[in-house]
Amino acid sequence: MRRLVRGAAGQGSGGRLPGRSCRRAEAPREAPAQYADFTVWQDRAFGAGADPAGPAADQLAFWEKTLADLPAELPGLYDRPRTPGARMGGGSGSVGAFWPAALHRELVALARGNGATLFMVLQAGVAAVLAESAAATDLPLGTVTAGRSDPRWEEAIGFFVNSLTLRTDTSGDPSFAGLLDRVRSTVLAAFEHQDVPFERVVERLNPPRSLGRNPLFQTVVVLQNIPWPTVDLGVRPAHVIVPHNGAVKFDLLLEFWERRDPAGELFGLTCDAEYDPRLYDRGTVVGVLGRLRRFLTAAVSDPGLSLSRLLAASFATPTAHPARTERNPAP
Repeated sequence: MRRLVRGAAGQGSGGRLPGRSCRRAEAPREAPAQYADFTVWQDRAFGAGADPAGPAADQLAFWEKTLADLPAELPGLYDRPRTPGARMGGGSGSVGAFWPAALHRELVALARGNGATLFMVLQAGVAAVLAESAAATDLPLGTVTAGRSDPRWEEAIGFFVNSLTLRTDTSGDPSFAGLLDRVRSTVLAAFEHQDVPFERVVERLNPPRSLGRNPLFQTVVVLQNIPWPTVDLGVRPAHVIVPHNGAVKFDLLLEFWERRDPAGELFGLTCDAEYDPRLYDRGTVVGVLGRLRRFLTAAVSDPGLSLSRLLAASFATPTAHPARTERNPAP
């Protein structure tokens, strides 16, 4: 949003050329990189004609090794099997939940105390809960990157987003701290090899294809930590709602938003879950959010506990924290 605003402001400059003075000439400045420059660079670095000894080879070799024998999907997660011949798309369901500031602060502290990030903590929690539900220990989760790892693209306007597959191993009933350490290593390695386009990874691995599912991963975890947009209407209270277009993109998308109060202090976490109603019942997704909250609450209290004990605690009778059905609730 910040870059879109910047672009709109530049277009509204009244036709004046930036950096030009009518009183004296200035030394010409190097033109900033444009999205077209990025696409040319990406094609040269990772396209069909890329240097066999260049970064594409190293990054593709990493993903080929990391994702070898990846399960095509985890049907144990679903309430109903995927319909043969079904295509992706169609209407999606959505539910939401708000986690209070106290839990938000505790999760951030847990991450810092283990040399990790809040995203890693959330991913570890999601992996533990879903792996237990699927009766599996090898869980592929997807996420997205901003795609601006090179400073040249930082100010450019365009769609740089790329997808990554994060393979999570929950075998051996580790402690949450142990799982978090695994997740940390996985995430850091993945982001070190984030430049190769997702479609090139899919082409190289050539997994079993289906028109009804995303290749390599079907569940996505995203943390949005950009400042939440605000609206000031004077005496009238207002808040921003990000609308949902209604089209399902993945089997399950868990999008977390960090909220902050006007002073910039942690205010809580919003989780918006979008799901494919052909596979999941709404109650199942509400249950996943509830279990995830209880699991992470228990992990904060004692990250040295094994996953099995933490998961058992997450089955406890939940306190009254009804899931919000509206998207992006106001603080």
